[in-house]
Amino acid sequence: MKMKKMLGMLLATSMFLALVGCSNTDSGKPDSNKIGMVGPLEGDLSVYGIAVHNGIDMAINDFNAANGTDYELIAYDTKGDNTQAVHSYNKLVDETKPFLGDHINV
Repeated sequence: MKMKKMLGMLLATSMFLALVGCSNTDSGKPDSNKIGMVGPLEGDLSVYGIAVHNGIDMAINDFNAANGTDYELIAYDTKGDNTQAVHSYNKLVDETKPFLGDHINV
């Protein structure tokens, strides 16, 4: 039972948001793309969240190097807590909402 609860919390808190937002420059063209992640970076489940964070970061760096793009990872910590996961998710959505407009319904 404990393993099921821990696995459920891990899955719930390490879901990724591949929200790509662009910050605009004066020319109207995006100057960077942001990819959001919400996961446990501190606490008992941090070993999973840090591994996922590092994997995403390596993939983004490889993609940027191969394609000449400027993607950036934004990560928010859930600390392995469901309440903190909701706060982290909301913070990520609030940060990206100006760029995504009405595409996100919370």
